[in-house]
Amino acid sequence: MTVVKDTPFKLASIVGVGIFLSTLDSGIINIAIPSLLKAFGTPISTAIWTVTLYTLVLSASILLFGRLADRLGRLKIYVIGLLLFATSSLLCGAATSISLLIAFRALQGLSAAMMQATSMALITTRLDGADKAKAMGIFGVFIGLGPMMGPVVGGFILSLLNWRWIFWLNIPICLLGLYGCSKLTKVKEELHKIPMHYFNLVLLVLSLFSLLLTMNYLSNRNTNATIVLSIAVGLLACYLFAELKAKHPVIDLSLFKKLNFTAPMIGIIAFGGATAVAFMLPPLYFEQLRGFAAWQVGLISLSAPLGIIFSARLSAKLVAITGTLPLMLTGIGLMSLALLALTQIQLTWPVYWIFILLLCYGLGGGLFQTPCYLNITAQFAANRQAFISALIRMIQNLAIAFESAGAAMLISFQSHGHKASLDLLTGIQHAWWLAVTIAFIAALILTRNFLSGRNSHANA
Repeated sequence: MTVVKDTPFKLASIVGVGIFLSTLDSGIINIAIPSLLKAFGTPISTAIWTVTLYTLVLSASILLFGRLADRLGRLKIYVIGLLLFATSSLLCGAATSISLLIAFRALQGLSAAMMQATSMALITTRLDGADKAKAMGIFGVFIGLGPMMGPVVGGFILSLLNWRWIFWLNIPICLLGLYGCSKLTKVKEELHKIPMHYFNLVLLVLSLFSLLLTMNYLSNRNTNATIVLSIAVGLLACYLFAELKAKHPVIDLSLFKKLNFTAPMIGIIAFGGATAVAFMLPPLYFEQLRGFAAWQVGLISLSAPLGIIFSARLSAKLVAITGTLPLMLTGIGLMSLALLALTQIQLTWPVYWIFILLLCYGLGGGLFQTPCYLNITAQFAANRQAFISALIRMIQNLAIAFESAGAAMLISFQSHGHKASLDLLTGIQHAWWLAVTIAFIAALILTRNFLSGRNSHANA
């Protein structure tokens, strides 16, 4: 691995721009939907595609850019991503119709995939040891800042300006990121020159897009879900068949036979999905069941990302002392306990109880996140870092889509009785149970991984 002179703060801040922008724009537009309805005179079913298509394109194409970055250069793809994100943000803000806005949001999703695929890999390939852990801790702060700042920044802009500035705000931040990239130490990157099966990659991208679209349709009870699911299953079957015959597969499926790889990946699924639920359920509970104002809900919802931001830095300092697995177990254990408590949520609960439980969840998530990223990326050579970084983000995004859809369906199934409030509360409780079940499974598998590691050291 090439060790260069960029400080952890400098490097993490520069690559953090990309992850911050891409996660900020995943949610910031939600608050602008009413403004879009008024500006374009379009039904909400059309306007919501400005949110959906961005996420679908990002999640489906991220592995493609991870593979390309390992072949062509991680910094090169990251810089192209920043440039394209600035361009697409300019176009989104200048859109004269809802159709153009949706198309430009798809372009923005592509550029976000480029940045998410490479940002972590730039840290893991340019720093080593304690510096890498420090940078990953700072990087974790940027991951938490994006979702946290989306509603706040969006609300502030809409109150002072108009919806177009939600996109134009990205441009100076992109320029700042590009300036930072020009100041990074020049280094020859280790590239991955093994041939790539582009046909297999296209099959994977199309199958993931169809699968994510199915989850979106299911969560909205769209009747087209069955048709899209059939297409997704067919494309996925074709991809798996092609991969088994490929000399150099896109994803080496044998990786998932190794417990030290599969265990943290299942942890990523639990963390990604539960975080989506932790962001999704509090607004439903406080606005629809408790009658809170939107700004009050926003303040309460800050508790989980605040916990992630605080403990991400702490875990980066502790990892040199404890190693990655003990911190991962502590983090996912704290997450699971907080989620378990939230399954018992009632209409009479004091607000501070929920705030504390969401904060505890966030603290556990931050303790888990940084060591988990370090654990997985350490298993791969420098020339595969963009691939594994993209795979982590892809798995996390899939978990977010699946668990969000699952939670939405559980709530929908419960919300058609005569006692609407009690039915909605039951649906919310069931959604918390979905999150805690997956988290407990991940905790058990990580425990087994930890114990097997200790046993192997003892036998040695």
